[in-house]
Amino acid sequence: MNKPLSKDEILSIAKQNGIKISYLNKLIGGYRGKLTDWKNGKTTLTESELEVLTNYILEKNYCCFSEKEQILIEKYRLMNAEQQEKLLKEIDLL
Repeated sequence: MNKPLSKDEILSIAKQNGIKISYLNKLIGGYRGKLTDWKNGKTTLTESELEVLTNYILEKNYCCFSEKEQILIEKYRLMNAEQQEKLLKEIDLL
């Protein structure tokens, strides 16, 4: 289990990467506006909810890559095996 990210870390990474609070809210199954309430200090999140958000952000590597790097990774993952191999050969990784 990953150490939960803080509220500031989650909100900052989400903002930097264009992740909408409403999307994160859907991930945790929160009532409409729950994360806005959390952001404004009106409610707290459970350990389970923080774990879901932390895992999503860490799995997507939003905290580790720049926006351009993240776009490259996502585009690479959408390629079929032949396209991936061709790209890797072009940049001398194969």
